[in-house]
Amino acid sequence: ELGLKAFWVDMKIVFGEIVDENSQIRRLRQRLVSRPITQPFGEKATLGEMVKNALERKKAKEEKDILDVLKKICIDRRKNKVFGDKMVTNSSFLVEKSKVEEFDRLVDKLATSYDGRIKFKYVGPIPPINFVELVIVLEGGEG
Repeated sequence: ELGLKAFWVDMKIVFGEIVDENSQIRRLRQRLVSRPITQPFGEKATLGEMVKNALERKKAKEEKDILDVLKKICIDRRKNKVFGDKMVTNSSFLVEKSKVEEFDRLVDKLATSYDGRIKFKYVGPIPPINFVELVIVLEGGEG
């Protein structure tokens, strides 16, 4: 098993991209910036929700782009829970021993192509704990 976590390095850049890529967010943001700070909360909440949804879509796309590169040589993969806005992916890969070096090279290529934008934390090989499902059935009972 090989583990890979990917984190956006600078959220300011990511949020800037979201504003640049989404005209609705950009217009609402510009409208809110020009208004007094005491304005009703409703439009601010709407903007926050729009940005949150755009961030989730962006994260899903970038995760897919990363996983598409790596899935070619793994036997299986697991997407684990991500924590916080910065984490793009938290994935585990089951890779044949003979293909670990090739997988390493692909991770290095990804790290180079995303240099300064996404930081990768790569571990392994480790025991395949994310690919084992243990079911315990108890026989009998009280009485």
